[in-house]
Amino acid sequence: MDKGFPFVNLQDIFGKTVLDCSDDFGLAESTEKQRLDYNLLAGDILFIRSSVKPSGVGETALVPMNLINTTYSGFIIRMRFNVSFDNDFKRFALTSKDIRNQIMARATSSANTNINQDSLALIRLSYPSIQEQQKIGNFFAKLDHLITLHQRKSK
Repeated sequence: MDKGFPFVNLQDIFGKTVLDCSDDFGLAESTEKQRLDYNLLAGDILFIRSSVKPSGVGETALVPMNLINTTYSGFIIRMRFNVSFDNDFKRFALTSKDIRNQIMARATSSANTNINQDSLALIRLSYPSIQEQQKIGNFFAKLDHLITLHQRKSK
């Protein structure tokens, strides 16, 4: 029988903009201190720190809800904002071409392509008022939903 606590890995993020909390995350042993230090709260953004494919580095996923006792891989960077952001705005803004270009400009390559926390801290994100963020985020969320419906219909 598996034992441990829920653990978010790279595969939980690749190709997604929102962490799917209905997925069964893997399990890993962790101490109470680790579960406090590396917890995941609603609104956190997870960045992929290292990827074999350059396009994978810096991919992001929004944590949509508090994930009690859940930690994450060392190949992931958690970003927690100290200003109020609309979650839909956040997830779409952080996948924009401008942000992707900033990430790739700061990434380093060896066997893998990597980005570190200090480099991510240098990324500049322009943002409007919270009311405008909500309008923008809502627009893109509806558009994303519509695209998903059309993709399902065409299968």
